[in-house]
Amino acid sequence: MNRMRQELGMFGTRRQRTGLIGLAVPSLREPWFAQMVAQVVEFAPEFGFSVAVLQTSDSVGAEHGAVSGVGFPEVDGVLVVPRFLTAADLTRRPNPLPLVLLGEHVERSTFCHVTVDNRLAMREITAHLAALGCTRIAMIGRRSSPASDAAGRRELGFLDAVGEVSGIAYEVIDVPEFSLGAGRRAVLDLFVSGSGSGPDGLACVNDSLALGAMRGLRELGLAIPGDVAVAGFDDIPMAAYSNPPLTTVTPDLPHLARSALELLHRQLNAPLAWTPDMEQVTVGHRLTIRESTEGHTIRG
Repeated sequence: MNRMRQELGMFGTRRQRTGLIGLAVPSLREPWFAQMVAQVVEFAPEFGFSVAVLQTSDSVGAEHGAVSGVGFPEVDGVLVVPRFLTAADLTRRPNPLPLVLLGEHVERSTFCHVTVDNRLAMREITAHLAALGCTRIAMIGRRSSPASDAAGRRELGFLDAVGEVSGIAYEVIDVPEFSLGAGRRAVLDLFVSGSGSGPDGLACVNDSLALGAMRGLRELGLAIPGDVAVAGFDDIPMAAYSNPPLTTVTPDLPHLARSALELLHRQLNAPLAWTPDMEQVTVGHRLTIRESTEGHTIRG
């Protein structure tokens, strides 16, 4: 009970409110996180909040500090996208502010969390490629260092899908980062350095990798989607305007942002003796089918 009272304020006495909350994301260079920041900032005034943004830059120390408000001005609570945090890190915070986790999972965490069903969504987008007749499908986007929970769950969804269709040859391609350049390099390695026929379908764990992969395919003189169908994940603004427009997974980002703000607002306004339910919210998604896969036909 004492720990929960600390979460909500101090022992019987609330901090004076600043109206400011913190939002910590790994990188503003990744368009998905930039979109997330914009959506949270847009909705925050509905809950009486202003938002201070912190880029943790895949730093363990910065992420550990962010959950206690380090790196922000004085804030009432924090929203954090975790990549390195453990449940033990969260329960040992020196300044246990109200907290909501966004996106990537922390195993055995008892804190409020809002996410997308990454495994199911990747399974669906990969099944879409298989339904088009793709028989050699590569997933671009495994990253081991630093590890990504979201990419790991998307890989599981990819494996689910290819395992459900007989006759599918598949491979999983490692990348150093989730960027345009990494996607391009992965494709050039696949088709230039690889042995045998290259893939006829690419399932990329984010749109930046997919857009970079399409650049690489064009450099190799391969048609999209005639030779290779390409799908991404996140539906960043550029996806609809690429050449060709990119098929992708569209998470319900407005629902994600609003749910996170609502959960934080509820914690901040709870009675001191109240023990809140640690809610786990999974927002919806849809497949957005565009020309990067739409015209693919089986070739002998």
